[in-house]
Amino acid sequence: MADLTKKERQTLWEELTDQQREALTRHKKYQLQSMFLTAHFLEADKWQFVDFKEDPHYPNGEEKLYCRCGRQVKYQFILLAVESGELLALGSTHFAQHLGVSEAVAAQVRQGLHTIDRGTDLILRQVAAGLHFPKRLYQKLVKEQSEKQLPAETQRRLAAFAKADLPIYEEDQQSLLALAASVSTKEQGNRPWQPRRQPGRSGVLPRDNPVEALIAKIRQLEIGELVPSEEWAVYLGHSPTVIRRWLGLLEANRFSVQVKQVAGEFFRIR
Repeated sequence: MADLTKKERQTLWEELTDQQREALTRHKKYQLQSMFLTAHFLEADKWQFVDFKEDPHYPNGEEKLYCRCGRQVKYQFILLAVESGELLALGSTHFAQHLGVSEAVAAQVRQGLHTIDRGTDLILRQVAAGLHFPKRLYQKLVKEQSEKQLPAETQRRLAAFAKADLPIYEEDQQSLLALAASVSTKEQGNRPWQPRRQPGRSGVLPRDNPVEALIAKIRQLEIGELVPSEEWAVYLGHSPTVIRRWLGLLEANRFSVQVKQVAGEFFRIR
């Protein structure tokens, strides 16, 4: 997946609601704080990560951000000097210069920030594609209190994204689907989507009309929900490659349902 251009990112960011921008910004701050803590970028007895600011309209934003050296920056890291209590505002390129860390550490910070930005780009692409938060799936799990099995931060993120009606990250989609499968297994007493007919040589027997069966399964999804193509390949008795080929056909609007591919995954959009 190619990165969004600066212009594309700015345009899509402006299309978000204030609540959506706040939810994404809050999550980005959490990711950065976790990155600093787990990767030990800073000497804990000297520096602490305090805050992060971003100018989405850099370099033409109204509220410009600056590094300690006076250079305008897109990303500003606020660090606390433990001994003196001084707050230091730095751009992502000046860690080595101002903190006395190696250039390798500074490069890791920039790479980590780039990885986080790619995740944000994915959400922006999904919003632009008309995707929403999978409310029906989430509410079912909340009703069963199954979401409490997720890590605390994932629960907070999902709650914030639900309130803002934001599409969710792929790993969160997979977590919700796994929990839903667990709930379904308990309710039905067997594995979800398990073929009822006797298997053939390959262990499963293809449906008489697998494309119709695929469409029927998609109808069970809500708008914006991820299509679990790998699991459905087992149900339909065809390879994931074949399932993805059929899903590609369903991107056209001539069928009763419609999907859209975003960053390699398919989602129901109609």
